[in-house]
Amino acid sequence: AKARVMNRQSQKRVVDAPVSAVIWRLAIRHVFFTTNYHCLSNCLQFSAAFVASETFQFYLAGTSLFMNTFGWEILGSTLVLIYSRAGRSTISKNNGSSGSNVWVWFRYFQWTEMLASCLSVSVMKWHLMVWAIFAPRFMFAAVFTVICLSLWVLDVLLDFVAPFITNIHKSKQHIS
Repeated sequence: AKARVMNRQSQKRVVDAPVSAVIWRLAIRHVFFTTNYHCLSNCLQFSAAFVASETFQFYLAGTSLFMNTFGWEILGSTLVLIYSRAGRSTISKNNGSSGSNVWVWFRYFQWTEMLASCLSVSVMKWHLMVWAIFAPRFMFAAVFTVICLSLWVLDVLLDFVAPFITNIHKSKQHIS
């Protein structure tokens, strides 16, 4: 009986990549809505633009407002990318899948959200509340997608540059 208990404790439970991506996605959105934001332009916290300095500076205020609004999305998406890149080097022994699938599924869910936003704006274009509800939601989805896309480009660039850096590092070790 002790052997079975020890064996069960030593086995790690592996969470599938789609489930992990959904958990990340929901956690990021939960933090977005928990900070009293909604996907409406009149719910922006404009006071964040005046936090950093006593005098108004246009670019600093805009950056501060952007980071206050979308900072959690940037931070969360970056953490998902880091998590998936770390998973690429450690392949699971149980099923042979890597953590990079989490990033693939995360991007898939982001693009699905963007597609659903586009469809809702297209279908509801003659609706009375299109400018109050559907268009701001589309704008937020577009910004979230641009953040995810820019991190994807960073991921591709890192994959492209990484072999060159390791070759340079190996050649320096070989010389010394």
